Amino acid sequence: MKDKLAMLSEALRRRMDKKYVGVMLALILPPIVLFVYWKFNYAYMSIDKFMDFVELGDLYTILITRAVVVNLLVFFIFFWRKLNFAARGVLMATIGYTVVVAIVRFIM
Repeated sequence: MKDKLAMLSEALRRRMDKKYVGVMLALILPPIVLFVYWKFNYAYMSIDKFMDFVELGDLYTILITRAVVVNLLVFFIFFWRKLNFAARGVLMATIGYTVVVAIVRFIM
């Protein structure tokens, strides 16, 4: 029984330890975090009004940065579980978000 569980765990580890798994998770989680942030803090506004509020207050970089912090947690979970390729994928996506923040912050 224990051998079957170990084999299943190893198969799952091999399947999860891919760069695209980390990239996809790191790209999907920040928008979900932003949605949850809007729902808990600004539920009285429609999403359109919230986006207008963000634009008016020039809060894009602050919100994106806060949403990307969840990737740090995902990175460390992958790192501690020795899923190094998935952790690299999270790092790649986070660097992509950093480039977007830099463009929004300094160019626009």
